[in-house]
Amino acid sequence: MKTKSIIKFSNTSTIKIDQIEALENNTQIQLTNTYEINNDYSIYTKQEILCILKEIESIEKRIISSWTESHKLIFILEYLKKHIIYSPKYEKLPKKQTNSLRGIISKETSKEGLAIILNELLLRQGISCTYKSENNHYWNIVTIKGEKYSIDLASESNRFRKGDTSNYHFLNQKELE
Repeated sequence: MKTKSIIKFSNTSTIKIDQIEALENNTQIQLTNTYEINNDYSIYTKQEILCILKEIESIEKRIISSWTESHKLIFILEYLKKHIIYSPKYEKLPKKQTNSLRGIISKETSKEGLAIILNELLLRQGISCTYKSENNHYWNIVTIKGEKYSIDLASESNRFRKGDTSNYHFLNQKELE
């Protein structure tokens, strides 16, 4: 009987799909930078990480390299708001299942899962991003042109689902130029 091996990566930007495809099927992948809040690292199967990487690459193909960081941020926020639903039912499930990048595949996740997904996508674009937690509330701190912006994607997603399609108030028009 073969034992499962675990290969560690800091985040998905350090992984190539062909590198994962070459691994044995029972290999697990640990992303050590996924959980900055509680150090509860997420471990993925080979198949999960392949699906996550393919979905991330699908999103990134829509981003134009000449866009400013603000434009990239808005695109990613809009994509996540429209395609991944914050679901309160995930708040009661095990953190490994919900507070990870798995929501990018299932299209549903917890508040922390949304913050983790946004963090990962922005870091892959070279945009400074961290996420914070306090009293079961999760949000991201994004730095663009030296300015820090607090983004609560779960709240933005809920407003969108209720029909509020207003623009992001934290970025003014000048920053988008």
